[in-house]
Amino acid sequence: MPFSFDKSLLDNVDVGIVVYDKDGWVQFVNATHLKFSYYTYEDFQHFNTYDIYRSKVSNICLFDKAVKTKRPATAIQHTYHGRDDSSYDKLVTAIPILDEFGNIANVVSTFVDLNDFHTKYNTAQRESNITYDMSPSKKYQAQVIYGSGEMQRLLDTAKVIAATDVPVLITGESGTGKEVLANFIHNNSSRWESDMVVVDCASLPEHLLEAELFGYEKGAFTGANASGKRGLIEIADGGTLFLDEINSMPLALQGKLLRVLETQQVKRIGALKGKNIDFRIIAATNADLTTCIQDGAFRVDLYYRLNVMPLTIPPLRERTGDIIPLCKHFLSRAFKRYGKPKTLSPTAYQTLEHYDWPGNVRELKNFIERLVITSSDFSGEIHTIPPEMFGADANLSRLDRKPKASSLSLSQSEEKELNDIVSALYRSGGNRSLAAEQLGVSRRTLQYKLKKYRIKVNMEPQVYIGETPAAKE
Repeated sequence: MPFSFDKSLLDNVDVGIVVYDKDGWVQFVNATHLKFSYYTYEDFQHFNTYDIYRSKVSNICLFDKAVKTKRPATAIQHTYHGRDDSSYDKLVTAIPILDEFGNIANVVSTFVDLNDFHTKYNTAQRESNITYDMSPSKKYQAQVIYGSGEMQRLLDTAKVIAATDVPVLITGESGTGKEVLANFIHNNSSRWESDMVVVDCASLPEHLLEAELFGYEKGAFTGANASGKRGLIEIADGGTLFLDEINSMPLALQGKLLRVLETQQVKRIGALKGKNIDFRIIAATNADLTTCIQDGAFRVDLYYRLNVMPLTIPPLRERTGDIIPLCKHFLSRAFKRYGKPKTLSPTAYQTLEHYDWPGNVRELKNFIERLVITSSDFSGEIHTIPPEMFGADANLSRLDRKPKASSLSLSQSEEKELNDIVSALYRSGGNRSLAAEQLGVSRRTLQYKLKKYRIKVNMEPQVYIGETPAAKE
């Protein structure tokens, strides 16, 4: 493919740029890249990237990886100069350029000398008076906000698990951050360059969930896409599949998922044969799966397949050391969103630390956002928090409300789920959408649970389980 552009434009970019044709021959090299080499522009016209790699000038050939995968590839490349025995490290990214037929036309590689980068970075840091720790050991602190020893120990364990490819089962109350932990494991694994595909098993009805998970061939069913569709398991090939609320997956699909995990093959709806898939699975639930097994709602063989590496996230009330760091993080986000620079006084922080946060981190996030929006403190610092902001109760104890009446026979897990729903309804003033958000489920799922437990919400609000007083009369 002909390659033409204004050469002077790319010569003035402070990143090294090399353009190759589909066979690896150099088409262009900018002045910045020439500065770090011993060769002229004319010399490069006779270079092929494969020859450079075979001559041991560089320790890695990203061109080859980009051509084979047709995806951008990035690595730290060590470059050796034979003339004076010098060497240097650079961050290299190879980006494939495809023609209209999806074939490789060119590959554009960018080169950043790491010594040059650190010099510029340190200068900018001094001038802007901003400090940012870029060391690998701090990587997850940019993703998981915490300050407690409980979370530190959990993340240390998760980092060890991330280095393996075994299935992980994350448990914890709604709103504790199970998806955040799954992201942390994925980002610290060898699969971090590929995607983590998230599936909420409770948000789709059974027939749609099966089609979304496994995909389908063209004409597999009425209304199917004419060209068929890749399923989410296929999309997770090379990466991680995160199944949230795994306890909500119908039994029939649990059997199909188990088959995929055992064979590492997925078969689309309507297909005659399966396709090999390489992915890591992480599942999460706020339910007690052993109780679900006893109730006949979850397969014991799938449980043992998923529960290879169990991780439990403590509720926020058991890791109060996370409250202040989380508050500061959510205040910063609220400032970016609403333009209101707000801080909390030590007294306000103490108030928040004494609250039980039954909705965990999700509740804290929504609370801080609401606090920033409604605050009329013009000083920028919020000194006191009105007790009524915590819901119907003015005190700061956990909302431990009991149903007015219950004629239901419930298992232990169902009893806990019912109490969580009741607490969320009280905190939201009977607002179902808000309650669903606090519980971390869809409004449709909450409606199903209300019907299951025969929960009726009056506008006082009062919550009755089973029969309302009017029904008793």
